Amino acid sequence: MICIILVAGHGAQLEREIKEDKSGHYFDLQGVPKALLPGVGGTKILDLWWEAINTRRQFVNVYLVTNADKYKYYERWATANDFPVENIINDGTTTHETRTRKLKTM
Repeated sequence: MICIILVAGHGAQLEREIKEDKSGHYFDLQGVPKALLPGVGGTKILDLWWEAINTRRQFVNVYLVTNADKYKYYERWATANDFPVENIINDGTTTHETRTRKLKTM
C-alpha cells in the first residue's frame, strides 16, 4: 500500500497573520509550512505523522506532495528524518493562483 501526504498548501492566511502579529513571538515561523510548525510539546506535526506511519509499517512507499515554494523545507526535513528525498513530489506551483490554474488544466 502507498501513503500520500498532501502538504502543498501555500499558507497565505497563516503567513499574513504571522506578519501582522505585533508581539514578535512568531517572527521565526514566517514561511514555515504548516506541517513543519511545532505541535504538541514542540514536535513538528509532520514528525508525529512520520512516526505513526513508521510504527505501523503498513506502507510500501510514502510520498509527500508539496509545492515549489515550500519544497526546500520538506527536502531539509526529509534529510534530517531518514525520509527518501526522491519521494517528495513538487507540484511546481508557487502561489494559490498558479495552483488553481494548474488544477483547471488537469
